[in-house]
Amino acid sequence: MQLFAQNQEHIVKAAYLEKIANYITWPVDENREIDDIFTVLVVADKELCRTIEHAFNSRKLKGEKANVVCSEQVTELRDIDLMILMSQRTKDLDNAMQLCKKDRFLLITDAEGFAHKGAHVNFFITERQTLHFEMNKESLDADGFKVDFLLLEFAKVVKN
Repeated sequence: MQLFAQNQEHIVKAAYLEKIANYITWPVDENREIDDIFTVLVVADKELCRTIEHAFNSRKLKGEKANVVCSEQVTELRDIDLMILMSQRTKDLDNAMQLCKKDRFLLITDAEGFAHKGAHVNFFITERQTLHFEMNKESLDADGFKVDFLLLEFAKVVKN
């Protein structure tokens, strides 16, 4: 039963990721190559990465073909649009945030307190065992992201 529940959580996260990405406008970066590919770096267990790969395999994110890259550690890749850093990689938050400031990608996490530390979006499980997300509007604004008000209506908004 635990495996089924974990798989369901991964599927819901993948669905949220697609919606979140489509309701955020990325900052313009003149140094960035325009390639019509939306690159997602998943720093997590292989199961979540496979779920995200499967979910985005035939879809577009922000009108671009999705390219999902799986890694067990935070790595510096060119032209990342979104990094997903899951709770088992909590020691990598500072490194991920430094890269995020430099390379201007959206940082999504799922560890308690990460949104308060500056992650743009953080998933959390409520006492009722439902998946929700919080957004750090200060971090998003500071890094040049624009969030559609409809997305903010669904999120718990937190501060640094």
